[in-house]
Formats: sequence, structure tokens, C-alpha cells
Amino acid sequence: MNQDKTDTEIFVYMGLMLLALVAVPVLLVRSWHRVADWLLTHHALVPANDALVTLPGTQAGLDLRRLLIAITVLVILAVGARALGKPLRALTAAMTKEQW
Repeated sequence: MNQDKTDTEIFVYMGLMLLALVAVPVLLVRSWHRVADWLLTHHALVPANDALVTLPGTQAGLDLRRLLIAITVLVILAVGARALGKPLRALTAAMTKEQW
């Protein structure tokens, strides 16, 4: 009986993840222009004629300064994800050994 509940929970979570994998990209595509306009208004992006890299489908992009900041943030996120990977795997292994 306990195994049936666990299997059901797994199927529910998998269904929710599948729904999120479909819904999030659709919502991003639908709101992309509003997000780009908001970022342009608040000076997070620059107009396309001043941009070194132009974002697809918009009239906005990144100049050198903003491009360097974006690359730095991505590198920090990648290093942080790699650093957290081993402790998270150990935590997951410890949690799966316990009886819930």
C-alpha cells in the first residue's frame, strides 16, 4: 500500500513537471516583447542601434558592458551549480536511504 502511494506521487510529480516544461516556454514566448520592452525602459537593455548583440525578435540588445555582466553572471551560476552538485547528490542519497 505504501509503495502504491509513492508510485502515485511520482506520477503526479512527473505530470506536473511535464506540464511545466510545456507551459513555461509558451508563456515566455507570449510575453517576450513585454519583457524586452520593460528591460529596455529600465535600461537593462540598450536600443538595437547601440547594441553589440541584438536579442532575436526585439529592437533591443546588449552593449559591451551589459554583455560582460551577463557572461559573468552565467559563469558564476555555472561554478555555483557545479560546487553545489556534489553536496546535493549526497543529500539526495541520504534522503533516499531514510524511511519516509
